Amino acid sequence: MILYKENISNIISAIRKITQIPIIILTDASSLLCMSWKKELIYAGADCVMDINSTIEEVDLQIFSLARRNNKQKITQKQSETMINKGKLVMDHKKHKVFWNNVALHLTRQEYNFLLI
Repeated sequence: MILYKENISNIISAIRKITQIPIIILTDASSLLCMSWKKELIYAGADCVMDINSTIEEVDLQIFSLARRNNKQKITQKQSETMINKGKLVMDHKKHKVFWNNVALHLTRQEYNFLLI
Protein backbone atom coordinates (compact mmCIF):
# COMPACT_ATOMS: atom_id res chain seq x y z
CA MET A 1 0.00 0.00 0.00
CA ILE A 2 1.40 3.39 -0.95
CA LEU A 3 0.64 6.33 1.33
CA TYR A 4 1.23 9.85 0.16
CA LYS A 5 2.50 12.57 2.50
CA GLU A 6 -0.79 14.44 2.25
CA ASN A 7 -2.74 11.44 3.53
CA ILE A 8 -0.48 10.44 6.44
CA SER A 9 -1.15 13.54 8.55
CA ASN A 10 -4.90 13.08 8.05
CA ILE A 11 -4.66 9.41 9.03
CA ILE A 12 -2.68 10.24 12.17
CA SER A 13 -5.19 12.96 13.11
CA ALA A 14 -8.08 10.53 12.61
CA ILE A 15 -6.38 7.90 14.80
CA ARG A 16 -5.78 10.50 17.54
CA LYS A 17 -9.51 11.31 17.61
CA ILE A 18 -10.25 7.65 18.39
CA THR A 19 -7.41 6.50 20.63
CA GLN A 20 -4.20 7.53 22.36
CA ILE A 21 -2.29 4.46 21.14
CA PRO A 22 1.40 5.24 20.55
CA ILE A 23 2.25 6.12 16.94
CA ILE A 24 5.76 5.74 15.51
CA ILE A 25 6.40 6.88 11.94
CA LEU A 26 9.36 5.64 9.91
CA THR A 27 10.13 8.00 7.04
CA ASP A 28 12.84 8.75 4.53
CA ALA A 29 15.02 11.42 6.16
CA SER A 30 16.70 12.32 2.87
CA SER A 31 13.76 14.56 1.98
CA LEU A 32 14.72 18.21 1.50
CA LEU A 33 11.83 19.21 3.77
CA CYS A 34 12.68 16.60 6.39
CA MET A 35 12.30 18.79 9.51
CA SER A 36 9.07 20.46 8.36
CA TRP A 37 7.70 17.01 7.43
CA LYS A 38 8.60 15.64 10.87
CA LYS A 39 6.98 18.66 12.54
CA GLU A 40 3.80 18.14 10.54
CA LEU A 41 3.60 14.49 11.61
CA ILE A 42 4.29 15.29 15.27
CA TYR A 43 1.70 18.10 15.26
CA ALA A 44 -0.79 15.71 13.63
CA GLY A 45 -0.36 13.36 16.61
CA ALA A 46 2.60 11.06 15.96
CA ASP A 47 4.65 10.30 19.08
CA CYS A 48 7.90 9.66 17.27
CA VAL A 49 9.20 10.19 13.73
CA MET A 50 12.31 8.20 12.86
CA ASP A 51 14.48 7.66 9.81
CA ILE A 52 13.52 4.52 7.94
CA ASN A 53 17.18 3.48 8.11
CA SER A 54 17.18 3.49 11.93
CA THR A 55 18.55 0.37 13.52
CA ILE A 56 16.26 -2.26 14.98
CA GLU A 57 17.65 -1.39 18.41
CA GLU A 58 16.65 2.28 18.01
CA VAL A 59 13.13 1.35 16.93
CA ASP A 60 12.87 -1.20 19.75
CA LEU A 61 13.91 1.42 22.33
CA GLN A 62 11.30 3.88 21.06
CA ILE A 63 8.61 1.19 21.18
CA PHE A 64 9.65 0.22 24.72
CA SER A 65 9.63 3.86 25.87
CA LEU A 66 6.22 4.63 24.38
CA ALA A 67 4.68 1.38 25.67
CA ARG A 68 5.98 2.07 29.18
CA ARG A 69 4.63 5.64 29.14
CA ASN A 70 1.28 4.44 27.74
CA ASN A 71 0.95 1.76 30.45
CA LYS A 72 1.77 4.24 33.23
CA GLN A 73 -0.87 6.64 31.90
CA LYS A 74 -3.46 3.86 31.84
CA ILE A 75 -2.64 2.82 35.41
CA THR A 76 -2.79 6.43 36.63
CA GLN A 77 -6.10 6.97 34.85
CA LYS A 78 -7.59 3.75 36.26
CA GLN A 79 -6.34 4.56 39.75
CA SER A 80 -8.24 7.83 39.68
CA GLU A 81 -11.47 5.85 39.29
CA THR A 82 -12.94 4.59 42.57
CA MET A 83 -14.98 1.68 41.20
CA ILE A 84 -14.29 -0.18 37.97
CA ASN A 85 -17.01 -2.51 36.65
CA LYS A 86 -16.25 -4.77 33.69
CA GLY A 87 -18.93 -7.45 33.57
CA LYS A 88 -18.29 -9.93 36.39
CA LEU A 89 -15.09 -8.12 37.36
CA VAL A 90 -15.39 -5.32 39.94
CA MET A 91 -12.40 -3.41 41.27
CA ASP A 92 -12.69 -1.09 44.26
CA HIS A 93 -9.56 1.01 43.97
CA LYS A 94 -10.18 2.91 47.18
CA LYS A 95 -10.16 -0.35 49.20
CA HIS A 96 -7.73 -2.13 46.84
CA LYS A 97 -10.20 -5.03 46.47
CA VAL A 98 -11.09 -7.15 43.46
CA PHE A 99 -14.23 -9.23 43.02
CA TRP A 100 -15.13 -11.77 40.37
CA ASN A 101 -18.81 -12.67 40.28
CA ASN A 102 -19.17 -11.16 43.80
CA VAL A 103 -16.35 -13.35 45.17
CA ALA A 104 -13.31 -11.54 46.62
CA LEU A 105 -10.00 -12.30 44.91
CA HIS A 106 -6.69 -12.10 46.76
CA LEU A 107 -4.18 -10.71 44.27
CA THR A 108 -0.56 -9.67 44.46
CA ARG A 109 0.28 -6.04 43.64
CA GLN A 110 1.54 -7.10 40.21
CA GLU A 111 -1.66 -9.02 39.47
CA TYR A 112 -3.77 -6.07 40.64
CA ASN A 113 -1.79 -3.60 38.49
CA PHE A 114 -2.04 -5.95 35.51
CA LEU A 115 -5.84 -5.88 35.79
CA LEU A 116 -5.77 -2.09 35.85
CA ILE A 117 -4.19 -2.08 32.41
